[in-house]
Amino acid sequence: MLQETGETDSAAVPPNRVSRFRNLQQVDVIEIPQPYTEVCCYNMRDNGWNAGPETFSGRKSSDRVLDVRSKKRLAKGVFRNFANPVYTWQPSWSRWYPEDDSSIKQYGTGDLYGKQATRSRIKKAISDTDYGYSGDMLRTPSGEPVELSLYHIAGDDTDQAMAEFIAKEFEKNAGINVKPMEIQGTQFDEKYWQQQIPKNPEQYEWSNGATNAGPREVTSANSWDMEVVFGLNTYPLNPTTADVFFVKDSAYNPYGYYPSWDAKKLFDQASNATSVKELQSIMNKIFVKINEDQPFGMLVFPRTRSGTLRGLRAHRRISSTAGTPRRGPVATDTIADRNI
Repeated sequence: MLQETGETDSAAVPPNRVSRFRNLQQVDVIEIPQPYTEVCCYNMRDNGWNAGPETFSGRKSSDRVLDVRSKKRLAKGVFRNFANPVYTWQPSWSRWYPEDDSSIKQYGTGDLYGKQATRSRIKKAISDTDYGYSGDMLRTPSGEPVELSLYHIAGDDTDQAMAEFIAKEFEKNAGINVKPMEIQGTQFDEKYWQQQIPKNPEQYEWSNGATNAGPREVTSANSWDMEVVFGLNTYPLNPTTADVFFVKDSAYNPYGYYPSWDAKKLFDQASNATSVKELQSIMNKIFVKINEDQPFGMLVFPRTRSGTLRGLRAHRRISSTAGTPRRGPVATDTIADRNI
């Protein structure tokens, strides 16, 4: 950070340094709400944690770990209260967020968080398998502790802290060992996130490029279980654009999500809405369905923190980029505070 010496006009401020910069007389720290959500994505393709006899073959990830992470503790402990919990695919400040959100369950908060809530759900999900708890840990049919990988960006303190927090929550509440693994964003994108394009794409129900090259049997070069490398845009200015994350055969489904609801039909209805009232009604249904299905671990909306030399208005230029998509191999992003 160069603001302490006056060598620059504006810079991003990590959560753990906000109080320090607020104590500088020449610096204003500006908080800017932004549309990118921190998510813990699960690999539901055949080289992820849904695969093979030694894991939860055929089980929806959300059946197991909806209640495992405390979103409020994550917002406070890792993001120093510069973040808000996420419960569906829209920030609460958006005009499209449901006015009545009573149907949106707050997983990871209150009674929908903790060891009892998590393990009761897991036990129900694995009741017809040979998985089970022994010695406070969840074990495979062969008696080995279940272990999952969790990738995060190398060299990013906030990303590392978030991954370590998630790992501890999984062990405490789910009895699952999670191994945080650091990686460069570009490497993760090319070797893990993107699938290998099949030589015979016409033989699959769909094949729409490297980020959705086909059904779940089409996989990336390397296996992975979970990731917090990429944040995703909730598109509050045009929420129908988010269909790309939830339609099974869209151009963007690297995680292999198969919705239990007719996502394509509802998003098509939203795109063809003829009034704001009609669009709001359809989007309300979509946000409830996303909340019920939990295709990813929706965690928090961090607030961008910009330190600006007092008297300047650089934060206006920064906030104008808040609609920039961040769906690709971006390891550094002004809005999402990667690699600060």
